[in-house]
Parts: sequence; structure tokens; C-alpha cells
Amino acid sequence: MLRSVIFEQAPPAATAPGRVDVALFVGFCAPRLHNGAALAPVNAPVLLDAWGDFDRRFAWDERRYTDDADRPIVGGTYLGAAVRSFFVQGGRRCYVVAVDTPGPLTDAYAQRRGRVDQLIPGFDSGFLDFSPVEAGTWRSAWWLWDLPDVSFLCLPDLADILRADPPPEDLDDDAPLFLPPEQFVDCSVVEAPPLDDVRSRLIRAPRLDEVGYVEWARAVRMLGLFLRRYRADVQLVAALPIPVADLSPSLIRLLDDSSFAPLRFGLDESGTGVGSAWVQLTYPWLRTRGSDRLPDGVESPDGVLTGMLARNALTRGTFRSAVKQPLVDVYDLFPALSVQEMVHHSDVRRRPLVERISLFGRSASQLALLADVTADVDEGYRQAHVNRLMSLLVREARRIGTDAVFEPSGEATWAQVRGQMEALLRTLYRIGALNGNSERDAFEVRCDRTTMTQNDIDNGRLICTVGVAPAAAIEQIRVVLSFNQNGLVSLLPAAA
Repeated sequence: MLRSVIFEQAPPAATAPGRVDVALFVGFCAPRLHNGAALAPVNAPVLLDAWGDFDRRFAWDERRYTDDADRPIVGGTYLGAAVRSFFVQGGRRCYVVAVDTPGPLTDAYAQRRGRVDQLIPGFDSGFLDFSPVEAGTWRSAWWLWDLPDVSFLCLPDLADILRADPPPEDLDDDAPLFLPPEQFVDCSVVEAPPLDDVRSRLIRAPRLDEVGYVEWARAVRMLGLFLRRYRADVQLVAALPIPVADLSPSLIRLLDDSSFAPLRFGLDESGTGVGSAWVQLTYPWLRTRGSDRLPDGVESPDGVLTGMLARNALTRGTFRSAVKQPLVDVYDLFPALSVQEMVHHSDVRRRPLVERISLFGRSASQLALLADVTADVDEGYRQAHVNRLMSLLVREARRIGTDAVFEPSGEATWAQVRGQMEALLRTLYRIGALNGNSERDAFEVRCDRTTMTQNDIDNGRLICTVGVAPAAAIEQIRVVLSFNQNGLVSLLPAAA
């Protein structure tokens, strides 16, 4: 397969070249106040190295779910639960952009839908409200442009603001609660929150109807387009929303056979297509020791998966699959999926859920990640660890290109780029990221007059062709890297 990547001058190099475990979380959460002053900014990235940093600066446990003046229901935020799970699962560093205070559940759907634009600027108008040369457009999710060390993007509030649930009815304070079982966790550095107000569990977790799924798919598509155009080294990890009861039995048909069919189409093939290597969907939702104060006592699974992928990158290598890696702190699934739902499709020519979505489920007697896959329609990029390997190459190519961007395009510069890429690939081969009986079988790098036309050279564009054989069940991927001086990153189709 062939994928062409055009680098038109890279953004600044990552502060820690090669680090591929850092996440960006964008969502709704109020800052904590101290002597009347906010401890965190609004709509600006905050760097965190531990859960305690987030807990100290953000009021993640003070969301008002209802406006009842006498006894309002106060609970947790989806952003807070996702960040907590990221650290519990083994993540070590993340950024958080809290765009606003979360609203009550009684807000009308039209009002809640309007808040998507706070997370994804330009969503309402249908185009990316972003410019790499205008710092004023760097907000919400688009802060990614200014955070070159980030590898994962999560928006854990997306399903909540698109939910189809009616306003909560009067709650029965005597209703039984789903309490977590007692667990022993080795050396846990994150304590479970106190159960001082668990009435939030009596509220239903967000469910989406087909209208909500269309809007969710549009949002995921817009994020995927941004990553492809500007940050090809970042993975969007998105929680698949829980469907309303009428749609639950046919989830795969909703995603693959419906009129908008987000999994069937790529980003350019449909206004709701999310089939992309930059999109990794995960399901079902999870019960953890930190989801106690959320509706139904469940949290979106994107924070858990991102933490697992960060731990996997730190301990085993980002190019290795995270399937069957141990889960920490998770004790139940919501809703539980049957084997039939996971591994079968009504159309035998189509792929089942487990081949399109990173599913959590039961493996033997324990909960585990059953699939580590992207939503790409191209099976060559379906294995998520293969795409993470390519993201690593893109990230390092950006660093190499930044070093060479002011050098004249000639034999010496070409040899310099070629040598640095070969050194990187040689290291990856030695640690098991690439297949082959020798380095010659595992990778190939070309950067000379056979990869560039005279027009490329005259216009300052340096093109390096890299062929790699990932340690996965595919033969070879060829990436074309081109560097010039206009400050953008874009991808071209294979034919280019």
C-alpha cells in the first residue's frame, strides 16, 4: 500500500523527541477557587504529571446535574473521570483544556448541541475554524497545533452534550445503588472519591438516538480531518456513545448499514464518515472506582484506553498491540456485549464490531482489551499499533525535517536526512518493531533525484521515500515524506 505524506515545514519539534505517551483531554470542568481566584485557566492547556495536580486545580467533583434549589444533585464530570483513569491505567503526562463549566441535564437539546462548537471550533459552520499562523484560533481541540509532544486526543464530554435522554424525573432516594465490589489494588496512587452524594447514579448515562449519532459522527469526522491535515502523528481516541434502547440490538448495523453509516465511509467519502487511521473508537462504557458519582455509575472508556496505550508505549513500545494488557480499577462493563454482537455481522461481507472498534470484554475470568484497532476502511491500517508506528515515523520525520529546513536542498542535505531516517529505522528493527531477516528486508530509505523532480528542488521541497515492514500481518507500507517551508502538514492520496 502507498500513503503519501507532505510536510510543508513542521511545527516546533517535540520537547521530548520520540515520546509517544502524552495525551490531550478537552472537555467541560470548572476550575477550583482559592481566595476567589481560579486555580486553572479557561480554554488553555494545563500540563499535568499526576492525578493530584488535576484534583487540586479543577472542581471535577462539583457538577450540578439539576438546578433544584433545595437539594441539587451534585456529581462528577466526564472530563475528571477520564483524566483520573488515564493516570490509574499508567499514563504519566497529559494536558487538559477545560473550555467551560458543564451545564445541567435540563438544558434543551439545541442548547447542548451548540456546545459542541466549544469543543470543536467551526463545528456549527461546518469548516475548521483554525489557522496555523493565527494564534487566536488555537483553542479547544485545536490547541494540538501548539502541543507537539501530544500523541492522543480525547473529548470525553462529546456523548453527554449530544444525548437524547429526557430531563431526569423525580428520583427515588430509596432505590438500590450499584455498588462496586471490594478490590485490592497494588500500590494505587489514586484514591476513590468519597461517596457523599451518590444520587447522580440514579440518573441515566447519556444515550444517543440516530439524530445524535449523526452529529457525533460529524464531530469525529471533523477531528479526524484536522489530525490528517495538521497533526498526522496524533490519534483520536473516541468513546462510542451508548445507543437508545431501540438501537441497541443493532449497533453494528447502525454504524455500518444505516443511511449515514459512519464506519463504512472514509473522511472524504461522506459528511459522517469516520473510517480513518487517525480515529480509534472504543466501547462499551466502564464502571471504575472513579465513576461512582457519574450517571449510572459509568464513565466513557476513552480515558481508560488512552491510559493503557500510554502505559503500553512506556513499557512495551507503542508499536506493540495493547490487546490483553491488564486493566486496573475497572470492575464492570456497561452495557455488556454478547459474543454474537461482537464477532458477527448480519452481512458476511462486512466486518464485525471487534474488527472495527477497540472493545473491552471478558477474557477468561478477567476484563481485558479484546481489540486494538482503528476505524480505517483500509485493512492495512486497521491494526492500531501499525498506525502508531507510522505516527512515530511521522513525528521523528518532523523533527529531522525541522533540523534541515534551512539547509539548501542538495546532495549533502539529502544524505543527512537519509542517514537520520536510516538510524531511526535501524533502532526500530533492533527492538522488534519491524519484520525481516535483515535490515534490508525490514526497511528502505531513498532521498535523491529519483524521489524529486527539478521542480521540487527549485521550490525547496525535499522528498524522502521510506518503505517499512511493520511487525504485523501486512507486507509493507511505503510513506513519502516531503519537507518545504510553508508551515503546513498535509497528506496526499496514494496516486500522488
